[in-house]
Amino acid sequence: KRMRETQGPLPWIRYNSETQAYEVNEQACAFLSSLTGPLSVCSVVGNYRTGKSYLLNRICGGDDAGAGNFMVSGTTQSCTKGLWIMRRTLTADDGTNVLIVDTEGLGSMSASETHDLRVFSLALLLSSTFLYNATGAITEATLNNLSLVASLTEHVRMTAGEECNEEALAECFPHFVYVARDFSLQLVGESGEEVDSTTYLNQSLRVRGDAESSKNKVRKAINKLFPIDKRSCTCMVRPCASENDLQNLPAMCDDDLRPEFLTAIGDIRQRITSTPPASHEGMHITGPLLSRLARLYVDAINGGAIPAIRDSWTLLSEGECRASVDAARAYFDNAHASQSKEISVVTARKVLRDALEEALRMYDLRAVGPVAEKLRVAFA
Repeated sequence: KRMRETQGPLPWIRYNSETQAYEVNEQACAFLSSLTGPLSVCSVVGNYRTGKSYLLNRICGGDDAGAGNFMVSGTTQSCTKGLWIMRRTLTADDGTNVLIVDTEGLGSMSASETHDLRVFSLALLLSSTFLYNATGAITEATLNNLSLVASLTEHVRMTAGEECNEEALAECFPHFVYVARDFSLQLVGESGEEVDSTTYLNQSLRVRGDAESSKNKVRKAINKLFPIDKRSCTCMVRPCASENDLQNLPAMCDDDLRPEFLTAIGDIRQRITSTPPASHEGMHITGPLLSRLARLYVDAINGGAIPAIRDSWTLLSEGECRASVDAARAYFDNAHASQSKEISVVTARKVLRDALEEALRMYDLRAVGPVAEKLRVAFA
């Protein structure tokens, strides 16, 4: 895949402890505004100090990553706070730009559970592909680390004031990819047969015994919100065998890493670049729209409200459509004003009819989403 080369990563959404509010970085918004075509978004979440940033750097650049990488460290201190975006975008085969988003690690001793949930929710709501970075085999303990999924229905809605609609949420949620890092086991099914990584994940998510037991709570949530056709799994071996090399991973090139690890990186990259941009009622996300959507969700959180997906997309649609109406009306008014007073009534009517048709064509090129037809009728 081709990569859009540019400068280093940017903070996008961060928590300001002084104002006790989340903030959207203006420099990140300016960069997003330059990505005017359809935009696919991939974010990664997971416990802190588990190599999320390094994973994204390998997906995006390999040996050619250069100075545009997310910051990584071999120490116990976390490098990423809030949500960050990489300005070196991937480009899918169809030309779609793919934005890469890194997030603050979950479970940090300096962060509250509420903060973790908000970081998790924002990454989820703004993504087309959602990578969950975990370590080792899928066990009860690793699934319990995904307990935030079980809380999503209490903190995300389709429409403000309505009861949670899990089926509607599942349709809007991104493709979920469980990444099992440092995985060394042989993949076999329940009958001893060889299986692939996604089958292994699906078998691990089967509800067994008492469906209402605490151990099945996360399983049920994942199965409802990320149905089988919207989830997959990649198991990855350690990038290298030596402990000393593991402390120096950012400086290592592809030739120093295990081939199986690089193959898994390629598999994840293929999943990311083949996932289409998020859309709602025919409205595809672009960089400028993503920037506005992030503000809407952040404003909702800061105001103590629950982010509402359908309401937010409707506001995006209304903003785009009203701007389209203004541009179309300005074109029509200019055509009307430029008419000669000496032309016949028949000619004048034709000029105005042609101008209206062109204005509506201009409107249709930009107007998108659920309110497009309503405002078109009002303008015409």
